[in-house]
Amino acid sequence: MFQEERLNLIMKILKECRYATVERLVEEVRYSPTSIRRDLAELEKRRLIKRSYGGAEILDKGYAPFVYRQHSMKKEKKAVAKKASELVNDGETIFLDESSTVQYMGEYLADKKKIKVITGNLSLAQYFCEMGINTHIICGKVSEKPGTVTGPLVEKSLEFFNIDKAFFSTNGVSDDGYCVSFTEFPVFKSFAIRRNCREIVLLNTSDKFHSSHSFKSLNLNDIDTIVCDCELPAELKEKVRTKYISVK
Repeated sequence: MFQEERLNLIMKILKECRYATVERLVEEVRYSPTSIRRDLAELEKRRLIKRSYGGAEILDKGYAPFVYRQHSMKKEKKAVAKKASELVNDGETIFLDESSTVQYMGEYLADKKKIKVITGNLSLAQYFCEMGINTHIICGKVSEKPGTVTGPLVEKSLEFFNIDKAFFSTNGVSDDGYCVSFTEFPVFKSFAIRRNCREIVLLNTSDKFHSSHSFKSLNLNDIDTIVCDCELPAELKEKVRTKYISVK
């Protein structure tokens, strides 16, 4: 099989399942892991896919399931989550969104005293309950294994809490300095966070810069603090006045 035939087959598989591991592609395409990784590198170069931990996802209006996003840039996300957790003070009420990056904050907050957690991440809520931390689940539709709460009720739910700090992530950051997303829900959620929380913190990773997804929400200057695994791109340095913390 010529490489172009393999590339077409890989794209067909990814269009069907959104995400596939290298092992699955090896099995279905029947080529070596080395060849498959080389093919994935070529597809990423053509901006058709994005490689992540152990596999690849297709670049279009869809996105990889939560369980796979957890493993994408895991080291970088954990570093960002650890630094963000240092911004939480004892006794505060915090909101943690349902993103895979924010989920990693859980293991770094267990020793915080008398904090109250509001979240749409069911696994995170269960973890905090087991740690004896006062935890509330926001209202909404449960979706995506292992369980996240989404939908318009999330926006309404946030109005019932006095929140000191909100921690959230986004699908991407555009070159003109806006948080952007695949769907409209994160837009409504981000504005609700801005209205109802005293301070908001964006957890970001380097792979999310230079994005051009369909929906635009908060400008980076609407955010109080940004925590990222890299320095702010040069084209944004003159535009962004927000406190920026790089863990690099």
